[in-house]
Amino acid sequence: MIQVEWLGQAGYLIQVNSTVICIDPYLSDCVFEVEGMPRLIAPPVTPAELRCDLLVTTHDHMDHLDPAAIPEMDRQSICFAGPKSCIAHLMQLGIGSDNLLPFDRGQKGRVGDVQLTAVFADHTPDSIGVLIEAEGKRLYFTGDTLYNDDLGADAAPVDALFCCINGKLGNMTAEQAAEVAETLRPKLVIPNHFGMFAGNTVDPSWFLSEMKRLGIPSRTLPVGEYVCISDLL
Repeated sequence: MIQVEWLGQAGYLIQVNSTVICIDPYLSDCVFEVEGMPRLIAPPVTPAELRCDLLVTTHDHMDHLDPAAIPEMDRQSICFAGPKSCIAHLMQLGIGSDNLLPFDRGQKGRVGDVQLTAVFADHTPDSIGVLIEAEGKRLYFTGDTLYNDDLGADAAPVDALFCCINGKLGNMTAEQAAEVAETLRPKLVIPNHFGMFAGNTVDPSWFLSEMKRLGIPSRTLPVGEYVCISDLL
């Protein structure tokens, strides 16, 4: 059984049996402290409460690699993965080498019953998307990315697509995300990267309507609740 919990923004917990993978958890309010952009929703879990086997940071931006939250996590039990820029920052935050896993584009890793692949993203020089394979299903998390003709090519075929739609600060628009979905034709599309900051959000309604027009099942996820994705595929 594959369960997914949205943590807000582009953050997720993915549970497959007893294995838990976390992607890009933003659990502090450090963007407000640095950029003056407060959270619109409370974190569904505190950093100290977060439990996972592997935490993947797709790129070194505060709402994906949270420098205020990571020092409060159980850094001895969690393995932290990400591209080179993220690994360097994680080391600065006190993560020891035994708990670090380099995860650059094209690299693979396995945790329990879950296979992970770092795939292409067009955002920062070494940013990644994440392909998760488990129980015969393929879940593709775009991470932050601009539209690119190559986007998703190294993740296809895709069962579930989790994509940014906000169209600001280096991310594709809802219209462009719809093009990606139409190309990949997944069984389910879940939009993200909205609802966290007033100056960097978008109403997902148009995107959901466009998915309906294209005949591609889609839905938003509630923040802080596990949803059984395998039942929806």
